Amino acid sequence: MANTLAQIGDVEDVISEIIGLLPKGSQAAAARVSSKWNEIALPKLWRDLDSVVSLLELLAPIERDESVSNSRAMFTHSLRDANWDRFHARAQLVKSLEWDDTDAPGILANEIFAQVLFHRPSVGYFLPNLETLTWAATVEATALQLLPMVNPSLKTLKLTFHDGCEATAGLILESLVARGVGLLQLEISTSFHISDISDAVASFFDCQPQLMRLGLPNYYTIDTIVVALGRLRSLREIYLTTWGDELAGIGLDLSFDEGAFESLESIGWIDTHLWSAAERLQGHIPSRLTQIHLSTYADHADNPGLTNFISALVDAIPRLESLSLCHFTNSRDFIEAKSFRSIESLLKCKGLMSLQILDNEPVVVVEEDVIRMAQAWPHLHRLHLTPEPIDPLAPDVGAPITLLSVFAQFFTSKLEHLGIYIRPATNVALSHAGVAILPRLRTLAVGTSPVRDVDKSAYAAFLAGICPPGIVIQSGRHHLSKIFTDGRYEDSREERAAAENTWGQIREQVREIHNFQRPMRYQLEMVRMENACLRLR
Repeated sequence: MANTLAQIGDVEDVISEIIGLLPKGSQAAAARVSSKWNEIALPKLWRDLDSVVSLLELLAPIERDESVSNSRAMFTHSLRDANWDRFHARAQLVKSLEWDDTDAPGILANEIFAQVLFHRPSVGYFLPNLETLTWAATVEATALQLLPMVNPSLKTLKLTFHDGCEATAGLILESLVARGVGLLQLEISTSFHISDISDAVASFFDCQPQLMRLGLPNYYTIDTIVVALGRLRSLREIYLTTWGDELAGIGLDLSFDEGAFESLESIGWIDTHLWSAAERLQGHIPSRLTQIHLSTYADHADNPGLTNFISALVDAIPRLESLSLCHFTNSRDFIEAKSFRSIESLLKCKGLMSLQILDNEPVVVVEEDVIRMAQAWPHLHRLHLTPEPIDPLAPDVGAPITLLSVFAQFFTSKLEHLGIYIRPATNVALSHAGVAILPRLRTLAVGTSPVRDVDKSAYAAFLAGICPPGIVIQSGRHHLSKIFTDGRYEDSREERAAAENTWGQIREQVREIHNFQRPMRYQLEMVRMENACLRLR
């Protein structure tokens, strides 16, 4: 037995793979098993940190004086006797760091970093191998505390600054340039307008020739910034978001002038108006643009409507490969579902691989629509047609669950994710006998689809026959948490809870059926192998 364990312990790649899948606590326990396991586990344990405190506490405990209001966390004692060798060894392993000063123990005092810099015996970078830094600051002090973490190896930077951090924004950008940081991905969220430091922002972009992915608030609309963005020849993706409702809908006036953004492949507008997005599709479109992500509202007198917008989108980008559209209107009444006709023009996009629609109401398809989609989109792997509507629906709205057999027949080897709103069965005998399965389907999103108690077992048996083992059945409203009724938003927790409870029971039954069938499938496979061997003889 001991020899067997020793042989297993020598298989480092297997041990490494297993330890990599463990939670942090288990990885820490694995690091104490032996020197060999310690060598394997420590890099995985310290590679991704969700708090800078866990690293700093290698030097001394950090606490906040709860008896003093608005106090900031401090070291509990001096760093004269700190184990700096241990600290530096762990710091070199950190590749990704996240910090939010709203997490425990709260805002860190500047004295913490002053003590570290004063007592630290070496002068190298604080985190010499850091590649990804996510930093959220509610106060100016926390914003400045990210500077010791920055080094030339940094490739991804995600910043969130609240009001009060305006004065530090320009300083941080200038410091990044001075330290020779060459980012591949940058995401910035602020709750303030930075028009007063637009030159610093534009200069920063001019020093990032390798930048490939950029996320900005919509209100970075200053001309100097837009012109600087147009000069980024390596930029592949840009996502533009607003901070809150008071700034929603402003949009970014990106100018798709000829020669600008020619390398752009994906663009996302969040919290903008449908009519505004439609206007931006007029004129020159970058030749590589194939992915569109929109979160829009339809509360403008000149709103073009979803059907007209999608038609304009297809005309502008016939090579479209991915479309994600969150489209909300201010309807308050019981509604009928959207028919496939509302997105029918997308059939012209033969290269479509991903389509996600989130709306007040589901897009309901019939058998003919499924066949046409399969024929038009041979590479489609993700299809999400609002299984979680935010408006109340009539009982007969939705697709029958039996329509999944049509998807299985025509999307047999393609579909990995399917989201569809299913209406309650009406005395329909469900049978999966002779029905094709969806072998690559990983997730089935049913949202808030209603199910009668008497149909739960029949649904489970049908889904177990048509979906592969390991299928994840998503229920409830994952993207939206409120519904609009009587002129105001109301929480829909009860509706979500009911759907999650019902589909949770179906999910468990599907898992039990698959677990029961697995030994039988294994036995059948063994019989096939034996027969094959006999034929070879």
